[in-house]
Amino acid sequence: MRSILSSCLAAALVLGATTPAFAADFSINPTRVELNAKKAVDTITLVNGEDRDISFEVTLTKWSQDANGQWSETPSKDLVVYPALLKMPTKGKGIVRVGSKDKSVSAPAVEGTYRLSIQELPGGPNPEGTAVRLLTKVSLPIFIAPVSAKKDLSLTASGSGAGLSLTIKNAGTVHMNPQEAKIQFLDASGNALGAETKLPSNTDYVLAGASSTIKHAWPANCAAVKSVKLSLAEDKELQAPVSGSCK
Repeated sequence: MRSILSSCLAAALVLGATTPAFAADFSINPTRVELNAKKAVDTITLVNGEDRDISFEVTLTKWSQDANGQWSETPSKDLVVYPALLKMPTKGKGIVRVGSKDKSVSAPAVEGTYRLSIQELPGGPNPEGTAVRLLTKVSLPIFIAPVSAKKDLSLTASGSGAGLSLTIKNAGTVHMNPQEAKIQFLDASGNALGAETKLPSNTDYVLAGASSTIKHAWPANCAAVKSVKLSLAEDKELQAPVSGSCK
């Protein structure tokens, strides 16, 4: 899953468990930005919960996902982001605005997808004297609604001795949200082989035109499995025949 909030955890591991580590105390609202032709600008509010000033650098990237589910982000100037540097006073708040004046960006044929990164900058004393401060980075998704929104999800399933690969393809014009999914295995007659079970992890975003693959183990009676059904919390059920076998 793509996280909203991440810290420099590797630094904490290097420093060892005996070194106190602190991250900035602040809140942010909203945690995702949704724009459209009638709402070309949105405002993000940050509130500083600390007894010190906090500064951030704000950057924009174009967010994409390929047919194999791989993510990429590239610097972008498609949207106007202000300010690029944000300083919040002690117990104060800061405002970031993001939007577009370009119709080709604010009313695309396929949903526009970006990420807004808000990176804490070093500065100010560490609490507890010798404690280490971890610089926090927040990454917010930005979605720009297309002229015509269409959901079109499909499922393919293949298997081998190593397990099953369930691939969700999004041929629509809008993304699929991360959500809980349940799986059920079916025999040649379409009868259920056991109860529907929750997948160990939730699905990830599947952007328009992209695919995402979920790995899953075979059931105990794998030789009887001929198809699989995936039930998504927010979307319709997806069903597909299983190619390959568990042998």
